[in-house]
Amino acid sequence: MPFNGAGQYSLIYNWQADAANGLNISSSRMQGQEADIAAALSICLTKDGQQQVAANLQMGGFTLTNMANASAQKQPISVQDFQNGTPTWLGTVTGTDTITGATNIAPAAYARGQRFAGITAGANTTNAVTLNINGLGAVPVVKNGSSALAVGDLGAGQVFEVIYDGANFQLSGGAGGHGALINVQLITATSTYTPTPGATNGFAWVQGDGGAGGGTPASVSANYVLAGGGGSGGTFAIVRLPTLASTAVTIGQGGVGVAGANGGNGTGTSFGGLCICPGGNGGFVSTTGVGGSASPDVCGAVTTSPGNPTGTGDIVFVKRGEPGQPGLALLNPYSGTGGNSFWGTGGPGGAAGNGSAGQNYGGAGSGCARIALGGVAAAAGFNGAQGAVLVFEYA
Repeated sequence: MPFNGAGQYSLIYNWQADAANGLNISSSRMQGQEADIAAALSICLTKDGQQQVAANLQMGGFTLTNMANASAQKQPISVQDFQNGTPTWLGTVTGTDTITGATNIAPAAYARGQRFAGITAGANTTNAVTLNINGLGAVPVVKNGSSALAVGDLGAGQVFEVIYDGANFQLSGGAGGHGALINVQLITATSTYTPTPGATNGFAWVQGDGGAGGGTPASVSANYVLAGGGGSGGTFAIVRLPTLASTAVTIGQGGVGVAGANGGNGTGTSFGGLCICPGGNGGFVSTTGVGGSASPDVCGAVTTSPGNPTGTGDIVFVKRGEPGQPGLALLNPYSGTGGNSFWGTGGPGGAAGNGSAGQNYGGAGSGCARIALGGVAAAAGFNGAQGAVLVFEYA
């Protein structure tokens, strides 16, 4: 047995002991011992790599030093390899929709859980994006589990990471990295949005304007109270901007109250053709109610919320404006409160002669309230608040 199991080798014979015991050196004893030494040397590792390890090596708390960089799978990587991303970094990336890339250490096949990263050659122009790594085959690139990419999800010169799920490459961290926040632009008048120098992508918060409250009709009777309903708030949406460009912005200025009629609707706010948010609906004109009746009369009916946004952009969040409250005939009339927007409350309603215009971007105006003491002229509800666009710009 060449070694004792603990890595220690002992000679079979001791020639000095043999001599002391009167034993002469014999060819058989020498041949046996040298054969044992040869067997021991044959299971030692040679530095030129002639032998193959047959079991796990115990390092005894030591490490390997001065390792070469790995060049194939099933080779150990050094800390330097790891920090440099050698196994997973796509050093060469070409194409924007049909993308190819190559790692220094080519995988033998795609396997679930593999991660790869690189820098895009340009922004994608379609939603059918594929990635082919080291010639293993084109695989679809998706986001959020299984959704196709939107145009521009991959920006030019963007660092990206994908994870193979067994069928697709999932874009890690969602679509499109945003980087550092460069600037925030608040747009409150119809104009053209101009990107801040250095900004490459962002989000636009688009708020439709609020509807006006309902008015009250003229009355010659002293026996009635009048209360218009509140308008509804404007629709709000967030649209993702994978690239930035000069864009026409239209700001709705708020629905206008009309004497003796329904309140005017908001006209809507748009960020180019990417996102168009409807303005709020106008509140309903008052009918007549009998003040002090056992149960309140609804004079101005409840409005409805405006519709959803439209547009060609990647709209990632929507909040429709809230409906306004009805006008009520109590002991005294009380006009309907304007509906809230994403930005906050609409105009509060009030008793006869009181009310309020929309108070926040997209908030609706309240209705009008009157007491017909011997007759009153037609009156208008309160105006809705204007819309706005808020652009967050990143690099």
